[in-house]
Amino acid sequence: KKGDAVGQVHFPEKLERQPVVYCAGRDGTLIGRTHKALVGIGDFLGMIATEM
Repeated sequence: KKGDAVGQVHFPEKLERQPVVYCAGRDGTLIGRTHKALVGIGDFLGMIATEM
């Protein structure tokens, strides 16, 4: 649901930096997420589907 944590991005090059938590921006069902070990700017992190 909206506000639930759906993922975290860690910073292996800066171990002192806390991970960034990404939260759902809407209610729905998480139907896709990345399985890559490293992500960059513009990468797909996840997709939330809503009923139409």
